[in-house]
Amino acid sequence: MAHRGECIQLSQPFQAVSAGGAHACGAYVDGGLFCDASDDEALNGDFDGVAVSAGALHTCAILEDTSVACWGVEGVAPEPEETGWMAVSAGQDFSCGLRDGAITCWGQEAPQPDESGTTWIGLSAGDHHVCAVDGAGGLSCWGQDDYGQSTPPEEPTLVAVSAGGLHTCGLDSEGQVHCWGMQDGTAADYGQVSETPVLESKAVQISAGRRHTCALSEDGALTCWGSDVFGQSTPAEADWARVSAGAMLSCGLTTWGDVACWGLFEGVL
Repeated sequence: MAHRGECIQLSQPFQAVSAGGAHACGAYVDGGLFCDASDDEALNGDFDGVAVSAGALHTCAILEDTSVACWGVEGVAPEPEETGWMAVSAGQDFSCGLRDGAITCWGQEAPQPDESGTTWIGLSAGDHHVCAVDGAGGLSCWGQDDYGQSTPPEEPTLVAVSAGGLHTCGLDSEGQVHCWGMQDGTAADYGQVSETPVLESKAVQISAGRRHTCALSEDGALTCWGSDVFGQSTPAEADWARVSAGAMLSCGLTTWGDVACWGLFEGVL
């Protein structure tokens, strides 16, 4: 079990990482998954899969035959019967998948997209809302919109999106970060929108967690903002290749294929 911020080096390198509620998962370069959970054996161990998404209470993965497998808390991790899935994203207590350009969501009170006939190319499930990018460069969000988290700005055009708890963030074509949603100054406002930084280096990836967000710049640096109660917005120094913001933790993948996490749950993958 690794300590906070310490890289986990297993028998083979990782190609992707996903931080969830109290657990995180990594996808090996040569196939297969490894998940580490703080106190839930149902989320812990080695699993099959080529791509993975860790939600708050469960995990979903795309298998080699393009089917989807989900596991975790009973009732929030059903599995679709179809194959041909190109992407999967796990939210609070539901999941969504992309198949043949269409998005389907499943689980408890899973929000469904309204736009019929839209060809989607990417998606991100937050706590209770979903955002997706379509083939024409459009961005749409649906689900809970209490704080405007499902109402993206009309300009500029965003090319990537990540749905968090009560906020959402995206990247424009210049690599600048734009966030919207919770910013009412209440106890739930940790600056996840109001403290959105202007990055000196172009951002190439964005990941919104429950109350914080992390952006990866093209020079391999990480910038995180929002809640840092558990240290989830204070990454270790490394040459980062990917980042994933979860509930009370964040995880990063280095250019060497190692994974490190920081936040509440020390030892989480």
